Amino acid sequence: FQLEKRYAGLPLALLMTDQDQILLIGTDAGRIGRAQPRHGQGVTWEMLRTHGRELVSAAGSFPREGLLLAVDAHGKAVVVDPSKITVDGPPATRGLLLRRDFSIISFAALGPASQGQVNAITSLGRFIPITFSLTLLNHGASFQAFQLQPGEKILTTYQIQ
Repeated sequence: FQLEKRYAGLPLALLMTDQDQILLIGTDAGRIGRAQPRHGQGVTWEMLRTHGRELVSAAGSFPREGLLLAVDAHGKAVVVDPSKITVDGPPATRGLLLRRDFSIISFAALGPASQGQVNAITSLGRFIPITFSLTLLNHGASFQAFQLQPGEKILTTYQIQ
């Protein structure tokens, strides 16, 4: 097996998914890429072209329908509508700029998050629940979704089923 191009770096994540889901990647520069699982079958597929020192910092697999949350290491979240993420055209034009000052470390489905079914694993080894009010949500604005201790950072989030 050999890729068409040489890619630098290490794999970020191994994801289990199916044809009815979407794949998302997020970057430390606040951008998001989206693809259908079939795009990656048997060929190399570039979901998003990074710029300069920008790095892919998050990956996830989610149902096609529904809003998501992008989460940063400081426990803040921003609502994301995956249908607004450009998937067609050359790699340089794909994706969505969520916010320039928002380094994405994880994604979570809004529905389960609003029901308290999403937790975070932190740099202090804690598992903490998501806490926010749906009435505070404003598309594009960040809000505090996890309550952290001084110096603590979120490493990733997970959904409880």
